[in-house]
Amino acid sequence: MGKQVQEKPSRDDLEIELMRKIKTLEYDNLKSLVMGDLRIEHYAIAKAKAFFDWPIPEDEKEAQVSAKIENFQTFPDEFLVENLEDIITENLGFKKYLYIYFINDGARISIALLFKNEYYLGNLLDFGTNNNLYVWAGGRLDKVAMANYPNIIDSIRRFENDFITTYNINQFSKYIIFSMDRIKKNFKNFDNSSKIIVSGSDYHGNIRPNLILETNDANVISPVYKPSAAGKLYYNMGHLYP
Repeated sequence: MGKQVQEKPSRDDLEIELMRKIKTLEYDNLKSLVMGDLRIEHYAIAKAKAFFDWPIPEDEKEAQVSAKIENFQTFPDEFLVENLEDIITENLGFKKYLYIYFINDGARISIALLFKNEYYLGNLLDFGTNNNLYVWAGGRLDKVAMANYPNIIDSIRRFENDFITTYNINQFSKYIIFSMDRIKKNFKNFDNSSKIIVSGSDYHGNIRPNLILETNDANVISPVYKPSAAGKLYYNMGHLYP
């Protein structure tokens, strides 16, 4: 049996994962890294993760759902998305990055998806002028007109303020980010009527809000884990570290 050749990660994948690693460093380690006392290779990833971060087995999904119920009672259990396939198709090949935000419109916690070509660092809220922004509402991702971008930014800030007040967590990322070129390499397509599950992920001893994509096993090019009895596979989309 021949040796399997490992796929070489793209530069975009490496940059995103390296920035994730850097953002998790304690101050002293970050200072040492910047001053050149530590080898940056120590924090570089060995390989790029699949789009939607990484596959997880069904029992891990159940554990994360239990952690959400215990730790984040004000969050919804899931987002059913009727038009995810349409949205991905509309942006695949045209936009390089996907940003996911938690928002609070004053009545509920929801999510916003931003597709854009620019990669930005830190905690900027910049939706740009030639990008596609969608907000989940009533089972669909609805496109947002540029004139309404300020309202979504206000909803992001409202979520952040409420999250800090409710859960006493002061440090967390503003968004989850992915490189779009991983989609075609890992998924054949997505279901219209997809499910995004809200969960709680353990990150260095801290439980953080996390999103899990539930998809049919027929949509995945190379499944890692055995599908559930209903033929479902699960992929962590990312969480609000650190």
